[in-house]
Amino acid sequence: METKAVWIIFLLFMVVGLTSSNLPAQIPVGYKGTPFHNDSVKVYPIRIPGKLQCEFYDFGGFGVAYGGTKALVNGINVGAYFNKSQNCNEGGTPYLCTFRDSEAVAISYTKPCCDLDGTLNSYPQTAGQMYTGWTSPNQWLNYTVHVDTPGVYSINFLYTAALIRGLEFSLSLNHKTVVKILLPNTFHSDSIDNLRWHRWNKAINIAEITLSDTGEQLVTFNAAYPAHSETADIGNFDYIEFVKKGPASPISDQKNILHTNGDSKGR
Repeated sequence: METKAVWIIFLLFMVVGLTSSNLPAQIPVGYKGTPFHNDSVKVYPIRIPGKLQCEFYDFGGFGVAYGGTKALVNGINVGAYFNKSQNCNEGGTPYLCTFRDSEAVAISYTKPCCDLDGTLNSYPQTAGQMYTGWTSPNQWLNYTVHVDTPGVYSINFLYTAALIRGLEFSLSLNHKTVVKILLPNTFHSDSIDNLRWHRWNKAINIAEITLSDTGEQLVTFNAAYPAHSETADIGNFDYIEFVKKGPASPISDQKNILHTNGDSKGR
């Protein structure tokens, strides 16, 4: 009888072990953020393959959905404060000018004055596109996404990098860092002026990430400046694009690589 009981326990351990080793990747237990949506953004969570708009970070507030950001100014973030001080000009509709203004992630929108100059941009930008800006080193943002199709994805990124040494950022999947990327600055010269934050480039195929399971996942974007003593604003971030490449490989095979420059020329 005792021998039979031992075998039953052993088999139970085997079943539990096999089951747990094949559990799909999922949002970490206890995460309290929820997908962003409003009257204009009715499809949520963010779908992959597709574009992750940087301003559509999760609901949940400081310490849950985002962190490392600048303090509010008179109760609104620095992006909204700046736009309101400029009377929300150059196409600044109330929606663009006040978008998530009570949260500490600075958000602005592209304007003809600054963002559309084809002689300065490496990639065309259009007016009225929202982006996260005034970015502090080590600012992070959480995004609940829904993976529609498992597989290997290449990463594209529409951004500006205002400082000479460029931009470093990482992407984490369910709190595990899976790629680190180093990109060059976007202002094309050593001259430093106020427009350096508005010279756009789309970095193409700068990294690969394996998403081996369908369903909801948590993606974390963490921005940094390669010189850790730097405290200036890093740049502006429009969107991260996930482009399907091939079939899924085991998530344990995911490489954690620092990509230097990569294919970062505008297309």
